[in-house]
Amino acid sequence: MIRARRQRIANVAADVTTRRSRVEKLTEETNTINPQLNAELITAIKTLSPVLDAQRVARSDELAMRLESCLLKLSLIRGRAHLSLYQYTSPKNPDLTMENAILALRDHFERQKREQEEEERQLDNQIMQYEELLQMVDGTGGGFSQIVEDMARISKETEECRRDLRRLGWTGD
Repeated sequence: MIRARRQRIANVAADVTTRRSRVEKLTEETNTINPQLNAELITAIKTLSPVLDAQRVARSDELAMRLESCLLKLSLIRGRAHLSLYQYTSPKNPDLTMENAILALRDHFERQKREQEEEERQLDNQIMQYEELLQMVDGTGGGFSQIVEDMARISKETEECRRDLRRLGWTGD
């Protein structure tokens, strides 16, 4: 038992010695190879960097040219569309152009706006006259205004009741 243990210890010691010498040998190789690898890496970086930079610059230039050509194409398409729309003339009557149509439409809308503003002023004036008349007839809380309010409320409630009845199935017979 002791012999077997001594034998195992001797085997382990021999194995440790073998491994230690292998590690020392690998360390020496690494130490001798490391400066050479560093020098090769520096050389590779120095020679590849300009090549990679030149490729990157060439790709950037190509992309810039493509973008520029796309912008020119878009500008051309926009110009054609603008001409097609705004320079259109009727084949039957050359005086009928899109520009004239747009100007006529603008004039029409301005005229309509003025008419609506005038109508608004007239309606405001009528409302003011009605309120003055109502004030003269009823004073500040007279019966006529109460009748008008009640009629409006009754009409509204009647319509709500009809809607409720229709919802419940009433047909109006």
